[in-house]
Amino acid sequence: GNWQYPQSLGSINLGTGLSGTDLDVKNKIVYMTAEHAQTDKPDFFVIDATNGSSPNILTSLDIGSAGLNAVDTAGNYAYAANKNGLAQLKVFDVTNPSSISVASTLALTSNTRAAMSIFYFLAKIYIGTRNNGIGAEFYIVDVANPLNPTIIGSKEIGADVNIVRLGCLFHDIGKVVEGEGSHVKLGVDLLKKYNFPEPIINAVWEHHEDKPFSSVESIIVHLADAI
Repeated sequence: GNWQYPQSLGSINLGTGLSGTDLDVKNKIVYMTAEHAQTDKPDFFVIDATNGSSPNILTSLDIGSAGLNAVDTAGNYAYAANKNGLAQLKVFDVTNPSSISVASTLALTSNTRAAMSIFYFLAKIYIGTRNNGIGAEFYIVDVANPLNPTIIGSKEIGADVNIVRLGCLFHDIGKVVEGEGSHVKLGVDLLKKYNFPEPIINAVWEHHEDKPFSSVESIIVHLADAI
């Protein structure tokens, strides 16, 4: 199809009250995190999308949390950012997508805020939390042995890592939008249309200083864009 005019091929219902928060796709298998107001609902889903017009849930897992915020898969494992501030990293064994299990859990030191974003690269997990006030919000975890994840670094940035991540991801989205005005205006209008949170909209709006900075997150996005 035309990437500028994507069309919906298929959809799936996770269940009443459940909202998807993130997904990763590997070999047409979708690994999706979700959230729910109740802690006795599934947080992690594995979906077979081989037939994109008719995806089906292979399995799901309830970890007893209020939900998971993000996921990244690598090899036989899926790494998830947990809303539970006492166990921010959850590692799932997905060797058999139809029968998954929790392989390990890690609590981030000196931080009880929810994990919001996660990224895997070369046997390392990069995980970010909400602004912690005092203490680190950005952690690097060694997952060479996924059964024993180990923190090897952390950094206090005084900001919400997820807002920075999404601000950086969408700061130039207006460049692929047809319309009149600068790419900043087009990007802001697009994010408003889809009800993005105000801090992310502001980060996009302010990355070229079209309006005064409103947050530390906006300043970081601006500096990242300038590098």
